[in-house]
Amino acid sequence: MAVRAHAVDQVLPRRRAQRVGQLRRPLVEAGKGDKPAIIFEGDSGDNRIYTFAQLKDEVSKFANVLKKHGVKKGDRVALYLPMLAELPAVMLACARIGAIHMWCSAASRPRH
Repeated sequence: MAVRAHAVDQVLPRRRAQRVGQLRRPLVEAGKGDKPAIIFEGDSGDNRIYTFAQLKDEVSKFANVLKKHGVKKGDRVALYLPMLAELPAVMLACARIGAIHMWCSAASRPRH
């Protein structure tokens, strides 16, 4: 079933997307940038801890990458990625610029 553009806009209003993308800045400015924001434990034993300051930097970097590729407010972005430690930063980057995003796990594939 195809999702119409107006249905997506009703599910995720642009104001909410903008607020989500800006959640990390006040925490860093309040001096809490060194506290853990994401503790990632991968299946292969890959463990990473992102602080709020590191998360803010990663979100800013990827938001700039998206902008350089022409993604702007109101655009729709489909993310086809495995479960990575960077995945929350990518989703927050989409929200920061106001792009509607959808994540599809690269691990989800039909079994034969």
